[in-house]
Amino acid sequence: MIYKNFKHLTTDQTIKSVIGMSREKFDGLVSNFSTAYQKIREERYQNKEIKRLPKGGKPGVFSSHEERLFFYYLKTYPTFDVLGFHFGLSAGQIHDYFEPFLRVLERALTDLGQLPEITLETPKTSLNLLTNIMIFPLMGSRWLM
Repeated sequence: MIYKNFKHLTTDQTIKSVIGMSREKFDGLVSNFSTAYQKIREERYQNKEIKRLPKGGKPGVFSSHEERLFFYYLKTYPTFDVLGFHFGLSAGQIHDYFEPFLRVLERALTDLGQLPEITLETPKTSLNLLTNIMIFPLMGSRWLM
């Protein structure tokens, strides 16, 4: 639904407003995302997490790698409920798609050398990072007063 509207955008400013990057960067990332998707699918099959590779059948909600990647780069950072509304799914169904696509995106960004070094895996690491970031602006603002 929403991706079909995005595909027809022609102005770079509007595209950047929606996903935070140019169409050229997005299209370049799609090929890496596609490669990472195939690698993870093969690994899951080899590790016996899935019994067979999907072939045929009903097309999925996210039928292309472009749609899967677009799902992550919507610039508004909506909740699962809002994403469900946009894509015609429940919040639970969106959540079920979110985790596997996140692993694919992480793999694609790692392969490109673009994955941020800082990961916030626990609340404690998030708090430590936030504390370190907030100390400097507060100190600087006190000195300017």
